[in-house]
Amino acid sequence: MTTGEITDIATDLRWALRSQVRPVWVMSTHWDGQDYAMAATAVAEVSMNPPSMLFCINRANGMFRAMENNATFAMNMLAAEHEAVSRACGGEIKGPERFTIGNWVWDDDTGVPLLADSAASIIAIPTTFVDHGSHRIIVATVSSIVRGKARSALCFRDGAYLPILCDN
Repeated sequence: MTTGEITDIATDLRWALRSQVRPVWVMSTHWDGQDYAMAATAVAEVSMNPPSMLFCINRANGMFRAMENNATFAMNMLAAEHEAVSRACGGEIKGPERFTIGNWVWDDDTGVPLLADSAASIIAIPTTFVDHGSHRIIVATVSSIVRGKARSALCFRDGAYLPILCDN
């Protein structure tokens, strides 16, 4: 290795990934009589045929059991003004109290909580699960999209939030 000795792969990988700018999402669901939400940056598109997305969830996360049971969920793309929502759903607030921060509405068809002023909310149904290490990769088929009015994005890089504002 010419750039230096690697002493801890996980630490070095975390360092490398923290240098990337990533959009912030909040995953939300209603399952077994309870609402769940979690912040996520490990989110990606998979396919347009069928339209599908993926995200990664730690097995220790409170929302894991709902996902394990194929709960329909929403992927809420946060807008620049949603830092407080991200912090709440990222662990500052526990359980259903997370829904006291932000403008949440519940989808009439699925009962899934949606962030009303998000950049977009993607409603999806889990279809494929891949377990790896401490996490599960969930691939989900998109069932509908709620287009938001926000033309901005909340991003995260190196432990800090970055609001990205777009004029068009």
